[in-house]
Amino acid sequence: MLNPLLTAALFIFLSEVVDKTQLVILALGLATRKPVQVFLGALSAHALMDAFAIIIGAKLGTVLPLDIVAFVIGVLFILLGLVTLIKAFREPMTAARPKKGPAFFTAFLLILVSEFGDKTQITAGLLGAAYGRFALVFAGTMLALALAIGLNVFLGRLVAKRIPRKAVNIATGILFVLFGFLSFRILLLPMT
Repeated sequence: MLNPLLTAALFIFLSEVVDKTQLVILALGLATRKPVQVFLGALSAHALMDAFAIIIGAKLGTVLPLDIVAFVIGVLFILLGLVTLIKAFREPMTAARPKKGPAFFTAFLLILVSEFGDKTQITAGLLGAAYGRFALVFAGTMLALALAIGLNVFLGRLVAKRIPRKAVNIATGILFVLFGFLSFRILLLPMT
């Protein structure tokens, strides 16, 4: 059996690389002048949610019904996407200049809401329950998330210098709306 730290790092990184949350983090990193705050906000939210999942383990699913969580997350993403799109279509097509603003809190709250019941949180909880070594599983989880978030935020900054701000905001709004509708698909699964 592999070390809990390495196992958690591998599973969480693979789980998070193609996750919707990382696309949200990329969009936030592109939209702000404070990428370090996005990184720290996203990592802090993940730390809170995954620590909770690791401590609680597999019992989280019995506390809140998945369909309610999926619905709330879906509605919040769609609203955020629509607001972003409305603002984007009101601005001229100019070179991307990231915004000033509360990047830490925006990233923290968005990731906190979007990670609730997410596969990464569930994976962390299951690994915590399987190994019973909470500190090592948490450390591996945070290592993997720091790498995934860092790649999105800091490599995304290179892209931001070459893409018009309006295009970034339109793409961000569309992604948020898409994520909202993807959250609703969880509601439809039992019917099929």
